[in-house]
Amino acid sequence: MVRQQHIVIVGAGIVGLSTAYALLTQGIRNVTVLEQAAVDHDRSSSHGFSRLLRFEYGSDAFYSNMVSLSLKRWRKLQEIARRTIYTPTGLLVLGNEDDSFTQSSYQIAQRLGLPMDRRITRFDLFANAKRPGTRSRWENLRSLPCNPIYK
Repeated sequence: MVRQQHIVIVGAGIVGLSTAYALLTQGIRNVTVLEQAAVDHDRSSSHGFSRLLRFEYGSDAFYSNMVSLSLKRWRKLQEIARRTIYTPTGLLVLGNEDDSFTQSSYQIAQRLGLPMDRRITRFDLFANAKRPGTRSRWENLRSLPCNPIYK
């Protein structure tokens, strides 16, 4: 008979619970998670419901790919839990025309097939700026449903 080791994980934050979940899904049953307080206590770094997935890491596609994989796993966990645990919202990224970080982030996001509404240049912003008594077509930027990256 093969005997499994007993695995103890110290800390029930996002890393500890994710590790325990990964081990359990691989068939390892002797897993114990130790936490100094209650899970999701108000002093933990994982506390609360306001978190984000950030895909913008400049030209380093490694982290963007990891976040993309993370999003797939969050969605899978959401299916298993049968409850909403991830809500996509809009994102505004600003940079300059000569900003290689923003440009390369935008290109990698495109390669990953991330949803982006539009790319706006400085000219677009000035050309469509709100004038007294008029309505700007950019007034509702904060309500965009996807992850736009702006130049």
